[in-house]
Amino acid sequence: MIAFTIPGAPQGKARARTCRNGHTYTPDNTVLYENLVKTELLRQCGRRRLSVDDRPALSMEIVAVYPVPASYSKHRRVAALAGDLLPTKKPDADNVAKIIADALNGLAY
Repeated sequence: MIAFTIPGAPQGKARARTCRNGHTYTPDNTVLYENLVKTELLRQCGRRRLSVDDRPALSMEIVAVYPVPASYSKHRRVAALAGDLLPTKKPDADNVAKIIADALNGLAY
């Protein structure tokens, strides 16, 4: 099992952008976050790689912890910290999972 923590607020995978001349690029924030995920995996889990024969069936569990917004009232802040009030803002779970899975491609699996 490989487990590691990515510091900071979770970020979702941004859509690729296309310029007027047809050039397509990945937004800088997405590239930076993917590099952060790769760096933290290597820093916390070492540079060991599993051989093809040793790789288990893949299962990924992502726990995204969002900071409580400063604009929340004291009552809403307490409810959010207790887990009674869940985040309703972007990014959604699909985009968070996609950016992490894409970053780990070639390193963890």
